[in-house]
Amino acid sequence: MQSKSIKRRLLIADTLNQLLSTKELDNITVLELCGLSGVPRASFYRYFYNIREIAVWLFEYLLEKSITPQSIQSGWAVAQEAFYTELLRWKTLFLSFFGLQGYDSVFAYAARRSVENFTSSSTIRLGREITDKEKTIISYHGYVQASLTAKWVQDGMTIPPHEMAQIMVQFLPPIMKEYTGS
Repeated sequence: MQSKSIKRRLLIADTLNQLLSTKELDNITVLELCGLSGVPRASFYRYFYNIREIAVWLFEYLLEKSITPQSIQSGWAVAQEAFYTELLRWKTLFLSFFGLQGYDSVFAYAARRSVENFTSSSTIRLGREITDKEKTIISYHGYVQASLTAKWVQDGMTIPPHEMAQIMVQFLPPIMKEYTGS
């Protein structure tokens, strides 16, 4: 069950996604977004510093929702496909934000978070500590994945999620194959 905070943030993001189908990002105001979503302006600023922060939060939320230890147990491709399917649902919003140059840092941030999540749960899943060399490999893989995702968005998100998932699986290092059973 989603908290009230998550529901409100998703409502704001959904309203922004709809607005972006008819208006440019720079022409949307917080006041307009709050009026259309029904979320008070004070609440907006409780959740976000500005409109651009919505996309960053949403990207992280979808990543954490899709790529979990539980979803990875079904296989890396399944977890990746769920993630790309979620991103595609918000295509208008992500193309408006991340299709632009200069937003690669968001993908790099997502890579760091993904690596942190993976390394923290790997001891339990693998039954052993991962080595420093494996941590380095996982870290570099996170950045490869972030770059591929950024490229996918910049190219218009035209490759279907299941194909993107298969592309990602091709780049899995051995430690992650061991972890995911891929």
